[in-house]
Amino acid sequence: MAPRVGEYWLREKLGSGAFSEVRAAEHVLSGEQMAVKIINRSRIEPGSRAHKFVKSEIEILRALNHPNIVHIHRVIRSTKNLYIIMDKLTGGDLFDKVISFPSSRLDENTARSYSKQLADALLFLHKHGVYHRDVKPENVLLDQFGGLKLADLGMCATAFPDKLALPKVEPLLHDRVGTSSYIAPEVLRGQPYLGSLADVWSFGIVIFVMVKGRFPFSSKNYDAIYRRILARTPVDIGAEFSAELRDLVRAMLLPDPNQRITMTEVVEHPWLSSETNKGTNNLPRSGT
Repeated sequence: MAPRVGEYWLREKLGSGAFSEVRAAEHVLSGEQMAVKIINRSRIEPGSRAHKFVKSEIEILRALNHPNIVHIHRVIRSTKNLYIIMDKLTGGDLFDKVISFPSSRLDENTARSYSKQLADALLFLHKHGVYHRDVKPENVLLDQFGGLKLADLGMCATAFPDKLALPKVEPLLHDRVGTSSYIAPEVLRGQPYLGSLADVWSFGIVIFVMVKGRFPFSSKNYDAIYRRILARTPVDIGAEFSAELRDLVRAMLLPDPNQRITMTEVVEHPWLSSETNKGTNNLPRSGT
């Protein structure tokens, strides 16, 4: 018999992280399919950085409700583990999607569909004073119908520790967090930075990866990657793409955050918002 936690049967393993694993879960009575993140409580001692990240993620994902952000439905605590019951998506993550396509890259219309949803999710977070700070394809989960949900808010920062609201003035952040190939240059330099603009940079890298199948700052080691990110070299994805997409990626990946496009401007950009593009926002995934 499968192990049971609360009113859920635990099923197959879906993935794992630094101090957790994710398994499928099925409601004992209704049969509803969910995912459960299982965290060994000995790995997140009170006062530790890991404990802070997990606590923040739980509070934010329980409080916010958006169709493109994973929602936490329940948290179950045992002596040994923390069980976080959340939405289950069956399409894998965006990184797996990209490498499953020919030449390991998406066509522009499919990339636009995913980008529109991800932009909406990030703008929603920013309007509630939440900054993700680890936007990457592995943290974007897909369903079988072309939909996505942004996940893993463990590294996020909030404008207000005790509430979720739009700040009159966005606070400067100081801690260096994120994933090497997606981290903004101002974060790398150790400067005080705006989380919203750091998210725009990371999102720009995600779009680049979707349509090019590679990183704009690829190299064999982290030091070389960081040097390329800090080199202030303009990014051009190439003439094979639409002028609108080329303009958007260039604006998102401006090295100077004071010149970089904002998330509101990303959402309103012609590549995502024009009338000719509205029919591509709900494309079915290939192979379904």
